[in-house]
Amino acid sequence: MTGSGRVLVLREGGRLRVLLRGVRSLPGAAFLLLWLCGWAFGEITVFERLFLAEGPEPAMGFLGFWLALWTLAGALAFRALLVSLGGTEELSLENGVLRFSRRPLGRTRSFRLGQVRGLRVVQPVRRAPCRLSLEAGGKELRFGQRLDDGEVAQVLSALEGRVPVLPSVDEPPPPEVEGPPGSGGG
Repeated sequence: MTGSGRVLVLREGGRLRVLLRGVRSLPGAAFLLLWLCGWAFGEITVFERLFLAEGPEPAMGFLGFWLALWTLAGALAFRALLVSLGGTEELSLENGVLRFSRRPLGRTRSFRLGQVRGLRVVQPVRRAPCRLSLEAGGKELRFGQRLDDGEVAQVLSALEGRVPVLPSVDEPPPPEVEGPPGSGGG
């Protein structure tokens, strides 16, 4: 077992596991917990108006649509709460199969090593703060949210020689702006 910070590398017989602990955010978790209390009030109130009230509700269609979206938002917020308290990502390699999973409430994806094109370091952007990208089975899986450079190096070192490493991808440069006519820019 090796690791530091949020990366833990486990070698168990012929199996390699790389665990990436999520960023713990107690203020974020506290906010989500408060938001979920308000969410529960709204969920119960609208549910009662739709299904338990006597007589038809004038805006049943809108309330039904609102309830569906509100329920989805609550499920996403609850998942975010669980992740902020103890989420992990795991890459495991055993018998020529690479498995990737996110916990809690994530599914496990499995790829034969022949399907794995490679692993690369990517520059995080605000909407996708992940540092690593795995190209496998015709899909791109981004993971390693907010890993620092040392933690990224740990992941790459653990997988070196087992999974192809592709060149890093930086954000594309901004497009060149042409100057006014006659300035030599066009």
